[in-house]
Amino acid sequence: ILIADQVVAMKVLTSQERETVRRFQREAAIAARLHHPNIVRIYDYGVQALYYYTALEYVPGGSLRELLERRRRLPLTTALTIFRQVAAALDYAHSLGVVHRDVSPGNILLNEDVSGAWLTDFGIARDTAQPITVVHSIMGTPGYLSPEHALSATSVTHLSDLFSLGVVLYQMLSGVLPWAEQTGLPEGPAFGPPL
Repeated sequence: ILIADQVVAMKVLTSQERETVRRFQREAAIAARLHHPNIVRIYDYGVQALYYYTALEYVPGGSLRELLERRRRLPLTTALTIFRQVAAALDYAHSLGVVHRDVSPGNILLNEDVSGAWLTDFGIARDTAQPITVVHSIMGTPGYLSPEHALSATSVTHLSDLFSLGVVLYQMLSGVLPWAEQTGLPEGPAFGPPL
């Protein structure tokens, strides 16, 4: 969508379920206060004809997940560039009391030449100043969950984000996840040494 000669991405919520709407609004509110070069910016959010929407910065290169599906592994310099930029975004978010809780390749966007990385999707982020986490719920992308994720979403801290980013780095360099089975789920296998 073009807004004042600027291409933006639009995220539209089709559900009218109360909790989903509340989380969508909260995600927009959290992301709107995060101003960092490696976090996707929010330009506007609101409701139009019963549909909630968010206008976001458009990143033309796609997600890290898509890149890994095509290439499987990345060169060390490329992986470190992505890692450093996402780590800087997380450091900034953590300094404001925001824990992302879903650091995974699907939530890392890249520009076309893979020289820039942006953290996105704060849909399940926790703002330590205004927590609304449901106790005993598991939130995040399987395969990238920290040991704390298996306990509860309320146990997840900024250190959990760093654990997940470490899993992403491992995958970028090796082409696989550190464990053969998805760890971090209550009924899943225990964490052990990586492959």
